[in-house]
Amino acid sequence: LLWLILMSEAWLRPRPAMLVGPDQDYVREQRDKIYTTAQSTPGLNKLIPPPRKWNDRAIDFGFSKCYLAYSGSTQRMSGRSCQLIVCSELDRYQEEPEEGATAKLIEERTKAFFRSLIYREGTPIGDDSALITFYEQSDQRKFQVPCPKCNWFQELRFFPHRNGKFADCGGVAGLKDKNGEWLKTEQLAETVHYVCERGCRWEERHRMPAIREGIWVPKGQSVKGGKLKGTPERDGRHKGWTLGSIYSPPISFHDIAREYSECREDDRFLRGFVNNWLGLKFYGRRRIPKWYEVGQRLRGQHRRGFVPPQALFLVAAVDVQLDYVVWRVRAFGEGGTSWGVDRGILHATIGKDGLPVPDTDLAKIDEQILNRRWPLIAPNALGQTSLQVRLLGIDSQYHTLAVHNWVRRHTGDRVRTIGGDNKDFGTLWRKTVVEKSALGGVVYPGGLERWGIQVGAFREELRKRWDCDLELPGAWWLESDILVDGESYLRQLVNRHLVYERDRFGRKKKVWKSIDGRIRHDDFDCEVYCLALGNMVVDSNWVGLVDRYAPK
Repeated sequence: LLWLILMSEAWLRPRPAMLVGPDQDYVREQRDKIYTTAQSTPGLNKLIPPPRKWNDRAIDFGFSKCYLAYSGSTQRMSGRSCQLIVCSELDRYQEEPEEGATAKLIEERTKAFFRSLIYREGTPIGDDSALITFYEQSDQRKFQVPCPKCNWFQELRFFPHRNGKFADCGGVAGLKDKNGEWLKTEQLAETVHYVCERGCRWEERHRMPAIREGIWVPKGQSVKGGKLKGTPERDGRHKGWTLGSIYSPPISFHDIAREYSECREDDRFLRGFVNNWLGLKFYGRRRIPKWYEVGQRLRGQHRRGFVPPQALFLVAAVDVQLDYVVWRVRAFGEGGTSWGVDRGILHATIGKDGLPVPDTDLAKIDEQILNRRWPLIAPNALGQTSLQVRLLGIDSQYHTLAVHNWVRRHTGDRVRTIGGDNKDFGTLWRKTVVEKSALGGVVYPGGLERWGIQVGAFREELRKRWDCDLELPGAWWLESDILVDGESYLRQLVNRHLVYERDRFGRKKKVWKSIDGRIRHDDFDCEVYCLALGNMVVDSNWVGLVDRYAPK
């Protein structure tokens, strides 16, 4: 494809061009291949120079030249005006992608032209692939093929869909037995097949006829009656294509399944499979414990609804949903050690019409959380035998006006409106005042207070506490009976994981994603908020709490 692009553009539409590769040896190899191909092509062999005139500066096509450059050498990419640029094996460039030197210099080479073209190609590498970043900024075209049985157009995938209306379909199947155990590699020849998104079973003989009828489909569009329907999400100024080995004629479903079977247990080999065979970004498997492992390790000596004697204060986090709220109460003690105390869901009252009565779930918070006292197993260092919530934070990103009206009915600073902020604003939390609704423009008399929380920092701290020594300050405990009734809660905790992605400028950013999209994350959010609220109470100073809170 690389040779075809350069040669066709050079001879059919002569224009100044540039070929950029990861290093000098790679560029020389591509130069030699292009010249060799031209030498064996009648009509072209008379246009190229003899081998003694081949050099490292440019490929001479007769009517035009293609300059040669490689990453790490800014001199090769400077001082050239090019209308066509081909960047080959982009993810193998030697510089740090954060610097953006190569990408910026490449774009500047085209400034002298009203119309220019930049190709970027290669195999994605790592979970911060620059190539994938460019693809995500494009119209994201995928090659869809019709099912030979139901004629439903779809992208060929290796991994079936995990959820949604196509769950467990749209991918290679037959890698496990009836009990869900992985089959040995030598057993796959008899079982591997493809399942289309509508459940039709394909054999290997169906694959190539379907591919011959395929269509490139931009994201946002679909194929109906053999034609594109709908409107693309992007305007097509940046076009992007991706193909995996499953479309390659010499490679069968069985070949791909066998390769995956041989490398799935080792990330060193799995990375190559995901990058080279599937053409996808690889997310290294960071060790995320199972839900029952977390529960087993972190369960303490106190039952749900009771407070350990080491605790000095309680906080509560409330996450607002459509017709219910999820809440969590957590205790904190010296050094930041923390214990889960209680959790639950408050549902809105159902009216006579069978529908939830608005805001009745919020009305239950006072009785169930704010006005309630949780007993200590034994008196704490301050002589207290029970504790009330010192600070309650309620998420205001849903039912915003109703939440603010509920908060306003509480005097003092015991209740705060909170919200998670993903941007780094320099502090762990900050207070802002919203004067009017961003949607309807409704003016809020006196303004609505909101405490923005840097959730990324607290999510990372929460994860670190799982692995800390439980005998040291800062340990993070759960209730002793958490494995009895807390499976859903624990599954939410381990369902979020941190990955690294690139924004449209190529800068690396942290993104928290769900492993299983079917699992909610309300309880996880509440725990993150509890950690933030605890830090708010002590202003991130966990030393000398007994003296600071002792009765004067």
